[in-house]
This record gives sequence, C-alpha cells and structure tokens, in this order.
Amino acid sequence: MEFAARHHGLFPVSAATAAGADKDQIGRAIASGSVERVHLGVYRFLAVPPTWESDVLAACWAGGRRAFASHRTSAEFHELPGGWREGVEITCPRWRRARHDGLIVHESNRWGARDQTVVSGIPVATVPLTLLQLASCVPRPIVERALENALRRRLTSLEELDSLLARFARRGRPGIRVLRSLVQHRDPRDAPTESERETFLLQAIRRGGLAEPVRQFTVYHRGRRLGRVDLAYPDVRIAIEYDSDQFHTGRVATAADSRRRHEMIAAGWLPITAVNADLQAGGQALIAALKAALRDRRSPIPASIARSPHELLTPER
Repeated sequence: MEFAARHHGLFPVSAATAAGADKDQIGRAIASGSVERVHLGVYRFLAVPPTWESDVLAACWAGGRRAFASHRTSAEFHELPGGWREGVEITCPRWRRARHDGLIVHESNRWGARDQTVVSGIPVATVPLTLLQLASCVPRPIVERALENALRRRLTSLEELDSLLARFARRGRPGIRVLRSLVQHRDPRDAPTESERETFLLQAIRRGGLAEPVRQFTVYHRGRRLGRVDLAYPDVRIAIEYDSDQFHTGRVATAADSRRRHEMIAAGWLPITAVNADLQAGGQALIAALKAALRDRRSPIPASIARSPHELLTPER
C-alpha cells in the first residue's frame, strides 16, 4: 500500500512479493474487492480512482523493464502539440500480453536509457525522441508546432536533435525524413515563434508561396527602438503580428499598441495584424492582402505621384 501510494495506486507483482506477499494473498485481495488486476502482473487498489496517468504507468509496467510512454502520450506529458489523452501509447522491446482497448504498443529495442526520462514517476520518452516519434504519426505542420514549442520552452535544442538524427539516421526509419527536413531547413539564427498561433501564421505564409519572413524582428528608426514584431520583411518595411486577446486586452494595452502602430507608420513601416479569425480558414484573405502589400512596396513609385526625389530612395536601415 505504501508503494502504491507513490505510484498512482498501482503495484506490480514484484513489489508485492518484495513486501512479503504471495500470489494467494493477492488473489484474496482481488476476491475481497480491494484490488483489481489492470494488466498481467500489474494491480490497482480500488480505493484509488483510476486516472490517465495510472493507465500509462500500468501499461509501462506490463511492457517490461524497458517500456516507456512514447509518441503522442509522451507529447502529452511534455505538453507539446500533438499530444493526446484518448488512449495510451507506449514503446517496449516486446509485448507478450493481451492488448487492451485504447492501448497502442510500438515494439522496438533501438532506444536506450539516454532516450528516456521520468515525468510524474512515469518513464517517458525524452523530448528529442518524442519529436521524432511524433513525426512518424502526426501531420508535418503539427510536428513543426511541437518543434517550435520545445525550442521556445528550451526543452531541447537543434544540436540535441542533430545528435539524435545522427544516431538513428537509417533511411526509411519512421519520422526521420520529416524531422530531419524541419531541422535542416530551420535557420539556427531564427528565434522560436512565441506562440502556437504565431507558428500557424508562419505556416500560412509558407502555404501562400511567400518568402520566409524574419522572426522576432526589432524595429529601429533613427536610433530609437520602436519595438519587436513577430514577423517582418525589413527590406520593404512590412511588420506582421498576431494579435491575441490574451496579451492585448484592456484600455492601457490597446492605447500602447495603437501608439506603437502610429510610430511605425510614421517611420515608413506597414503594420499588418492577424487575428484568430484570419487563420481559421487557412488565412487566405490575410495572405492575399500580404501579397498585395509586398507587390506594391516592391514596385517603383510612379514619377507622377512622387512628391520629392527622397521618396525614390531605398528605405532607411
């Protein structure tokens, strides 16, 4: 019972025998209604309500000493996009027991101790391995969101991911191609996006066929810092920001945003704001407006409307 109290109400038969119990005592506990079998060799005290975490731990114990939560289950433990609680996903060298509804078992012996960590007392795939496993079972845009999330929270680094990919670089291995592509095409100098919606915005810009904007760009004018924007095309002075109610609510915040926007316009910048509704249907209207703005700003100013020769100069750096 003391052991189970530290392990989500669960105990394996090995813990029971180590405490001096035998199979007959476990059988009597089951008959009395105080204990139930969750998996072969894994039991739960009925006084402790079952949880998703206890289901994961029970599955890991049933999978043997080297089993651990993986794929979408480990993504959920690390709070990464692509995680789920609808079932339990584990990896173990070999599964020899009956399958249960909602349990997905991946059999593999390629992962070692360095690829596992512990979260809430449960063996879980490390963040780098979780990203690789996600790349084998969820769409690429979700993998990119998980990657940006992990980099933003400093749960991993591009160097760690390069090391993992080098260790498991065999062609055809699930997830390798997708994760390698994301890592190789990501400029190490680029800052991570600051929210999931910013990643959605960046993906919408790419889908629209536009060049990759600069991330987290700081705007200066005449030596004065006007602020940092989410995405920017500095050559034509276009700034793009995702406006979230979480960060931009209230009279003070609205006034500050408006003042900064006016200062940027006065400095020759065009601020473009994206909101959640713009991204709901893929951001087509937003991308169309951005394409038009880029086209107009890259076109020479007609002489008939130029008020002074200075308007024909390239933007101030």
